[in-house]
Amino acid sequence: MFDQLKAGFMDFKEKKAVDLPLNASVFEKILERQSIEDVENLQVKIEEGLLILEGDTKVKKYGLSKNIHFTLSLKPVHAEGRALHFEVKKMKPLDFSTVHKKIFHKPPVVTYDERVIQIDLNAFDKVKAIPIGHIKEIAIQDEQFIVSIGL
Repeated sequence: MFDQLKAGFMDFKEKKAVDLPLNASVFEKILERQSIEDVENLQVKIEEGLLILEGDTKVKKYGLSKNIHFTLSLKPVHAEGRALHFEVKKMKPLDFSTVHKKIFHKPPVVTYDERVIQIDLNAFDKVKAIPIGHIKEIAIQDEQFIVSIGL
């Protein structure tokens, strides 16, 4: 036990950062907390370096509404402060910016602008527990994001 603590401290001393694993269920919880309107059965997966969101939503056209199942693939592009930026790679069956904005623009935690979704990691309890620092790097490993927060 002591050896593990010592190794963890030495790693922090070298990198001056703390590594936090964020799996799909963590992202799913934060998105559910944002109460995204007209989205039901939201599921989040991390596959092949992409954050994949699936769910059902209502689309209105000509006064009629229809339930559709959507799949949205997001690729992490960069980090700024304590926020991760994801580029919308594809959305099935509809790929309209207005649909993306309606679903995913929920400031201050989740914002959408021109095919980029930004998620503020301060909404995660694990990140909030670290009072100072910003994201130094992001790695994808074993179907989870490893986020390094440091000085």
